[in-house]
Amino acid sequence: DGSVAGKIAGKVTLKGLVDDTGLRVLDRAHPNGVKRGHLWGFVGAPVRLVAFRYSSDWKATKPAALLADFKGDLQGDGYAGYEAMLCDDGSGEPLVPLARRMGCGMHIRSKFEKAAKGGDARGAIVLAYFKKIYRVEATCKDEGLTHDERKARREEHSVLGSCHMQGVDPLAWTTDVIAKLQSGWPLSRLDELLPDVWKKPGIVSAGDAAPANGAEAAVAPPAAAATP
Repeated sequence: DGSVAGKIAGKVTLKGLVDDTGLRVLDRAHPNGVKRGHLWGFVGAPVRLVAFRYSSDWKATKPAALLADFKGDLQGDGYAGYEAMLCDDGSGEPLVPLARRMGCGMHIRSKFEKAAKGGDARGAIVLAYFKKIYRVEATCKDEGLTHDERKARREEHSVLGSCHMQGVDPLAWTTDVIAKLQSGWPLSRLDELLPDVWKKPGIVSAGDAAPANGAEAAVAPPAAAATP
């Protein structure tokens, strides 16, 4: 396990996935005789290896020990401990800077769900796109597709196919569009954020696009707004 962990944390790994699972652990010193422990799972790519580390609490020390030499992009949830994992060179910089941390789709969806429940119609629009993605995944499961077949199906039918067809960097597009939506991009102008229009020069900033009166009626996305 030590050698596997080293490969996952080392320079050979370009991307990594990390998450923890809570465990009930027997502990005679605990008032209830049982405490909550955590099993951390680390998955590396392209080496395709998995390593596990146990921690008796939810502090950042255990995952930090494995990530000390990690140089790639890390995918995980919004665990606050990542901000506490600092480099040991005295710089105060995090081991894995925010720019190299990728979020979890489920957690991203929860933010839009919260917005929709709070009455923001923009959240409902995004949730509709997530439903389309989930239907693709459900179909893949029903058909018993292999991992490679699922990947091909996702590339053909799920979120970012339009970006690939338009020669647009999916990460740059997603980052910019989410920022614009958060800054009040008018719902009546959602078609301007589609990849084929977005890549053209002259798309104004979110602040410039916000309506002068600070409010605009929520409208459904235009008919041409296919899932990006």
